[in-house]
Amino acid sequence: MSLPVASLIVAAWVAVSVLAMLLVRRLIRVDTLLTDQERGSAFYGFIGTAFAVVLAFVTLIAFQTYNSAKDGASQEAVAVVELARSAQFYPFAQRERLRGQLACYARAVAYDEWPLLDRHSESPTSVCKNGSPCASGDPPAARGWPGGV
Repeated sequence: MSLPVASLIVAAWVAVSVLAMLLVRRLIRVDTLLTDQERGSAFYGFIGTAFAVVLAFVTLIAFQTYNSAKDGASQEAVAVVELARSAQFYPFAQRERLRGQLACYARAVAYDEWPLLDRHSESPTSVCKNGSPCASGDPPAARGWPGGV
């Protein structure tokens, strides 16, 4: 869910709550509301505590999700760097081809996949049918990625 949609949902619930409060205050006399406040105090204390516990768990889950995504991206970046370093042991032609494909893959992830993941969709350019990182034989600069290969 995007931030504007979540903000709109929260704003709508706040508006409904405020309208409900104004409706109760308009329909029920003030002296009726103020006669006995002790009966509801335990209930309000319980609701407040339950809300705090739920909010703590939601915050914890959000941070765990963020950390797991960050760790996954870090592991993928380390794997690409390790492949590029181990390419030095290949013959020149294979080494340059592998490094070019790794650069293409890294750019596809950074400039194509991440923005699409933000919009909850997938990209066909990061992995093609035969498993190679680039979807076409065009150099990355021809596909609009900065810096070329």
